[in-house]
Amino acid sequence: MKITIERKEKVEVEVQLPYYSKTTCHYFKIEENKTTCVNYYDSLDSYGIDVNNYQQKFPFDYEQTTEEVFNKILEIVKLKINQL
Repeated sequence: MKITIERKEKVEVEVQLPYYSKTTCHYFKIEENKTTCVNYYDSLDSYGIDVNNYQQKFPFDYEQTTEEVFNKILEIVKLKINQL
């Protein structure tokens, strides 16, 4: 009998900081002592910026992105905030 199972393994990997990751509407910049999260969901006109003065671990599990993508979204959100 053959069955298909899904297994999750914890693996230690080395990353370069700052590390950039993303979900559908969250973009993360992870530094040694700070995590910046930019929330941007264009179709709902929902946006914001959160800064935590510690390194969050969960964003490492998300899809990796680039500094350029993060900065582009950050600038869009800053412009929207400045228009308030």
